[in-house]
Amino acid sequence: MRTVKTSLRGWVCAASAVILSSSAAFLSGCSGMVNASGSNSIAAIQVNPASVNFGSAVVGKKVSQAVSVANTGNMPVNISQANVSNAQFSVSGLVMPLSLPVGQSSSFQVSFAPNSSGSVAGTLTVTTDAGVTSPQVALSGTATPAPQQISLNPTSLNFGTITVGGTGNGTATVSNVGGSNLTVSLISVSGGPFGVSGITTPSTIVPGGSVTLDVTYSPTIAGSNSGAISFTSNDPQTPTSTISLAGTATAAAVAPTITTAPVNQTVTAGQTASFTVVAAGTAPLSYQWQKNGANIAGATAASYTTAVTTTADSGSTFRAVVTNTAGT
Repeated sequence: MRTVKTSLRGWVCAASAVILSSSAAFLSGCSGMVNASGSNSIAAIQVNPASVNFGSAVVGKKVSQAVSVANTGNMPVNISQANVSNAQFSVSGLVMPLSLPVGQSSSFQVSFAPNSSGSVAGTLTVTTDAGVTSPQVALSGTATPAPQQISLNPTSLNFGTITVGGTGNGTATVSNVGGSNLTVSLISVSGGPFGVSGITTPSTIVPGGSVTLDVTYSPTIAGSNSGAISFTSNDPQTPTSTISLAGTATAAAVAPTITTAPVNQTVTAGQTASFTVVAAGTAPLSYQWQKNGANIAGATAASYTTAVTTTADSGSTFRAVVTNTAGT
């Protein structure tokens, strides 16, 4: 912006004045002298550097560089806008409106956050509230795909308690949360009676893809077990990753067997009779005494003593039924 202020002094008759510069004036048609004085007020801004190249940036990540805007004119300015032509570039750190005195500058950040791979270009323009604009700043950068990245879910798997001879089942997911193809070159299982299926190696998982694995626990002896599934891949950050495994095996229940049967008793009417049974099998064992095939209320121990007998009890049959989780 240029403002010219001119003042004339002296006397004027019928004549015309032609101003050739801000410091001299010439008249025609009349003798006399006119003095002219003038001044120029210029508003101008400049962004430095004149171009910004961000080089290579990973898709989804942001890189930033510092730039500055300077008042290169001879009058104060107010910065009101900073615009970029491509949404993959952005401006931060410039609080507007910004009053910028003559000869002063202010720094701010220009960032590049690509959303797809390839070359990216744009421009940055800074503007004052009076409409004065800076020369356009060229912005450029090259977006590269994010590297492959393995993700395991879950990272630990506990099968709880499984009976010896049985099988516990679980699943795990291997995902690629990066931007390039993930290659799983080796899967191995260590420690304990664990197994994995559902994937063959080498296996390639595309960005955003996943594979579900079947994991098993098949104990053959009682006790606690621990192990791990190890994955070897081309993930540059985590070339080897693991899922920890755990489980507890209990012996299979054994159904009761009678090792000592109750002994027949002969008593006189008015007396009681006592019976005892000894059984083997997986604890806990439950007992129920019966008289002539009917359960006797409260008779739930390994031994049983009858009520006072009468002649009507002669020939009665008493037996114990022993049970556990495996049977009777």
